[in-house]
Amino acid sequence: MLLRQLNIAPRAALGFALIAVLVALLGVFALGQMSSIRDSEVAVENQWLPSIRGGDEIREIMLRIRTISLRMALDQDANNIATYRSQMDTRDKELSEKIAAYDKLVDTPEGQQLYDQFKKTFAAYRNGIAQSFALAEQGKRDELTRLLLVDMKTVVDGSGKQLNDLADLFAKQVAAESQKSAAHYENSRTIVSLFIALAALATVALAMMLTRSIVRPLSSAVSAAESVAQGDLTRPIETHGNDEVSRLLKALATMQQNLRETLQGISGSATQLATAADELNAVTLDSTQGLQQQNNEIEQAATAVNQIFTMAQARMKLIGAGNEDKADKVKSLIESVEALKKDA
Repeated sequence: MLLRQLNIAPRAALGFALIAVLVALLGVFALGQMSSIRDSEVAVENQWLPSIRGGDEIREIMLRIRTISLRMALDQDANNIATYRSQMDTRDKELSEKIAAYDKLVDTPEGQQLYDQFKKTFAAYRNGIAQSFALAEQGKRDELTRLLLVDMKTVVDGSGKQLNDLADLFAKQVAAESQKSAAHYENSRTIVSLFIALAALATVALAMMLTRSIVRPLSSAVSAAESVAQGDLTRPIETHGNDEVSRLLKALATMQQNLRETLQGISGSATQLATAADELNAVTLDSTQGLQQQNNEIEQAATAVNQIFTMAQARMKLIGAGNEDKADKVKSLIESVEALKKDA
């Protein structure tokens, strides 16, 4: 096993590092999806909603300007025309600022097309308003009324419709961003759930692999030590890898081999000692048999000497006193026999 080539500490560090990488990948993906959802929210907040609000503000100011022009047409006092112009100039300046801000919010081809149409209509609207003030100053009430109520109705209705179309377009963009955010959320939830499941499975798998890579060889080492403790030196001890447990198994295998060789040496020495003892026993037996034979021979000699001694004593009695020389010889012979008996 490849994990057995590593020590336990680096092996555990590698497993935890893999788990940390999975968690980090999950976090990076979640952050990316959150960023996409945030981008959609920012687009809605900073572009589409201001576009809708800007269109409403433009429409409101245009209606106020039209209201000023209608009030001017209905006012018969020519002295009030300057007041209405001042009001109109204020509203027109405000309208120009709103139009300038609105230009920056239109950035799609479809929106730009609708906005170009609106700007043409808006130019006609401004010309009509300027012409209405000119007619009012000239006192042409009938032409002024016809201009405001008839001629400019088409322009006002057209600009209103174009602004509504732009508002609808921006509302569709808001809806699209909302759907995009919802899709991102659903995809993120699915992928995050898969990542969580994958991380959990990977964690369990890594834990099992790490535990198995430690427990199995450790159990083998315990079993081998028990076998050696029970005196079984024939069971083979297999070793794989270079980790601490593998080195322990190799040490046990070496110890088992050394014990086996030591016992074999002791057994050989015992066999040699038994052979030497047998040989010594044989030599001792042979010596004992030789001594026994010598003892038997000595006993036979002693018996013969006793017989000679008895015969010599009888012979000495027969010789008598007249034969002192012979008696001395016999006596000397008896003494020799006695000495021989003592030596035996």
